[in-house]
Amino acid sequence: MRSARTKALVRHARALDAILSTGNADGQGSPEQMRELRDARSAFEKVRPYSIACQAEVEATTAVLKLQDKLPHIQARSLLGIVAKLEIIAGADRDIDDPTDFPWPHIASILDDLKKIVGSLPRGRPERSVVQADCRQYQAIAANLVGLGKPGRHLHLGFSVHPSRVIQSPNECQVMSTSAHSSDA
Repeated sequence: MRSARTKALVRHARALDAILSTGNADGQGSPEQMRELRDARSAFEKVRPYSIACQAEVEATTAVLKLQDKLPHIQARSLLGIVAKLEIIAGADRDIDDPTDFPWPHIASILDDLKKIVGSLPRGRPERSVVQADCRQYQAIAANLVGLGKPGRHLHLGFSVHPSRVIQSPNECQVMSTSAHSSDA
């Protein structure tokens, strides 16, 4: 999928460059150039939702990393606060390193000891509306970054993006992200 997206983007960029290099003030090229631009845009639009899902995932991960960067500057006010900080640290590196390498078994052991003394963190999940709002926020950021944030802004070049092309539900985000990763393998 990544290769198809790159090829479609390159084709679109070349078609757009061909029109812009003609020097017409109105941004219009020859009929052949405009047809190639429409065809290139159509090919790019078929793979663009994957770009939005990937970018939304990047934005969400960046937000998590920023919170993790602030963690050393936050003072725990209780043993449960220390448990929470250790949970964040231990959970952050599960996907990156081998959990059997130093210091992860030691941190996990300390975390288990603390949980036996003070108890575990309450296992709550955010409400669905909170998750959906977060997903919409990252989709909007991603849509702006890949050019879907302002419908019709490219209208003078013969194409526009309707707001309905932006992913609207978190299920779409998750489905697209899941299917995108499975097709990249």
